[in-house]
Amino acid sequence: MTRMRTLLIQLPTTPASPQTAYGQAWLDTAAPQTLQVRPAPLALLPAAERRSALVVIVPAAALSWHRVTLPVGLARQPARLQAALQGLLEERLLQDPAQLHMALPQPWTAGQPLWVAVCDKGWLLQHLQALEDAGLAVQRIVPEFSPPQQGEFWHAVGTEDDGRLWHGSAEHGLTGWPLAAFGQGALCPEPAQVMAEPALAAWAQRHWPEQV
Repeated sequence: MTRMRTLLIQLPTTPASPQTAYGQAWLDTAAPQTLQVRPAPLALLPAAERRSALVVIVPAAALSWHRVTLPVGLARQPARLQAALQGLLEERLLQDPAQLHMALPQPWTAGQPLWVAVCDKGWLLQHLQALEDAGLAVQRIVPEFSPPQQGEFWHAVGTEDDGRLWHGSAEHGLTGWPLAAFGQGALCPEPAQVMAEPALAAWAQRHWPEQV
């Protein structure tokens, strides 16, 4: 089997700067269980190898998700697609749609309900330009979490001080709760099962001992 390595870089929610820390990790098909994410400033990010791919991960906190149904017969040209999305979402968005980047799941089908990911276009382009200036050519951009095609999931990420509990639902999209709010009178959800990063395993066990 050919060995494949992918460099994963997670964008921060803050603007790009020389001091900005990016989450980075190598995903190796020969040892997928060794994936470890470490923060590093732009100057210290590893160089992508010739046979490796570079995938940028957009943090869930930087995205909003909106349910739309594209008109049947819509041409797949990017300009027409963006115009259709802007028209469908204009009344739901707080910002001017022209200032936002909108992305559809792949593949997508017109005439069927689907979830559209939306983020600030200027913020995204700023980080992509910073990576390009550092000699890192991005092959793909993916969300940290996205609504599943069916069912739901719960995932706790980060630390107890700055982490979030994310709920992905095929029906309701993606919702996040700051972990710091738990235990301070906030409504506590009742997930069927919770996935947690290692740093939050004990936290999740305290709140949902039967679901972790």
